[in-house]
Amino acid sequence: MPPPAPDAGFADRTMRRADLAGAAGGIPVDGGIPRAGGAPGVGLPSWGEADGTEAPQETSRTRVPDTLPDRELPQPLGGLGGAAPASLGLRLAAVLLDGLLLGLPNVIVWGVAAAVLARTSSLVLSVTVAVVAAVWTVLVVLLEIVPVGRIGASLGRLLLGVRIIDARAGTTIGVGRAIVRRLVWALMAVPCYLGFISYVTDSSGYHRAWHDKAAGCVAVAAPRVPFGAAIRAVVGTLKP
Repeated sequence: MPPPAPDAGFADRTMRRADLAGAAGGIPVDGGIPRAGGAPGVGLPSWGEADGTEAPQETSRTRVPDTLPDRELPQPLGGLGGAAPASLGLRLAAVLLDGLLLGLPNVIVWGVAAAVLARTSSLVLSVTVAVVAAVWTVLVVLLEIVPVGRIGASLGRLLLGVRIIDARAGTTIGVGRAIVRRLVWALMAVPCYLGFISYVTDSSGYHRAWHDKAAGCVAVAAPRVPFGAAIRAVVGTLKP
């Protein structure tokens, strides 16, 4: 009896191992996520730069399996090669952490600005304080959106091990789609945050809410990045 024909998708899955390896099927720190269009990954530290360790040898626990049962690899996202979905709890924790690290300082800056504006009669000082606060807010927004588009994660997501990638190709989604994703996420709060129910009504197994589907992306589990390396990676995405 002749041997069975090779799996036509084996080569494609094998090519993605460098991008979707990890014990949980996530994306490795090494090299970051490949950019859309085939450009190399950027922004994330390589093994050794992140925590001083050497690159791990590929084993059965760090290799993306060639085949997985449907319950472990939800359809129709099989093209991700075994990337495990990020849990809802982890995604919520990442959003809260971003709020703590980015949103809280923004509130403090505007609180100080409001106090200064209420007590000063100087037009120059008032304009200066307002401009500084506005620039700070723009910076916070950029630090929340641009890294998601360019390296697949904001600061909170890097620290907790969540990546936002293209639902088909496994690449980064780009800044434009990251903006669309963030705008739809904001609209999901109207009215009464009912749109957030879409996190639990999704049937793909990856908890894709409306903003994920609008941007054609998915949230997957990935290795955590140390704080210092995460800061450098996020700030680095703002460079031209």
